[in-house]
Order: sequence, then structure tokens, then C-alpha cells
Amino acid sequence: MSLIHEALEKLEQQKSGRKKEPIAESVLPVFSEKKPSEENSKVIYWIGGAVILFFVLGIVYLSAGSLESQLPKTDALPPLSSSENSVPPPTPVSKQGLFSLTGITQSGTELSAIINNELVREGDWVNGARVKSIQSQEVSLEFRGQEINLSL
Repeated sequence: MSLIHEALEKLEQQKSGRKKEPIAESVLPVFSEKKPSEENSKVIYWIGGAVILFFVLGIVYLSAGSLESQLPKTDALPPLSSSENSVPPPTPVSKQGLFSLTGITQSGTELSAIINNELVREGDWVNGARVKSIQSQEVSLEFRGQEINLSL
């Protein structure tokens, strides 16, 4: 506030005809004709380059999307020729390889089985399969909706 007050007083003095004093340099705004420093110009170039890069990437992305929509859509596969039908389908992998029955034990009236080195009873789970039943020489498992029978 003191700078403004000083400037107003000096202005009043000049208007009243008193001795004209130059206004203090601190009151006048300072406009310099400095050129931007080299560091500032480098930053500006980097920002400009990044903007141009994102602009070009956006154009490439949009043009790739429009090209993809122009491609013909092939939902159905062509029919197989008779020579290709002669190849037999692949055989399914046996799930029994996932489970190894090494023994069945009896404690009183309850039977237990050793499957994949784990002692299990009816209702227990082993490697994602539920033990359905245990007989003296066979164990029945339910694995992914299918029944697997393991024998000694």
C-alpha cells in the first residue's frame, strides 16, 4: 500500500504545479526485453514434441480402428472336405493319471484310502475330486462332474 500511496502523492504534486519529480522506479512496472533462457526453450521444445507425438499416436489409433471395421467378418468356418474327415479325433486324456490309489485300510467298520499319498475317507477332497465311496478293492471319485473309479 505504501508504494501506491507514494505514487498518488507524487501524482498530486505534479498536478498542483509543484516541482515535477520523477516517479520512483520501484513504482513503475518493470518490463524487460529478456529473451527466454536456453533451459526454458528446451522445455518448450520437449512439451511441443510430446504434444505432437500424442497427436500422431491418436491419429494412428483412430485409423487402425477404422481399418479393422472395414475387414470382412468370418464367423463361420468353411466346411471340411471328405479327405479331412478321415482323420480320427484326438483321444481324451485319462483322468486316472491324475490320481494314484496306493492302498485301502479299514479301522473298525470305516474304510480309508491312500490317494496321491493322502489318507482320505468318504466325503473328503483330494486334488479337486470328492471321494464318493470306498470299497475293499476300489475307490470311486467325482471329478468335474464325472465319476472315476480307481482299483488296486
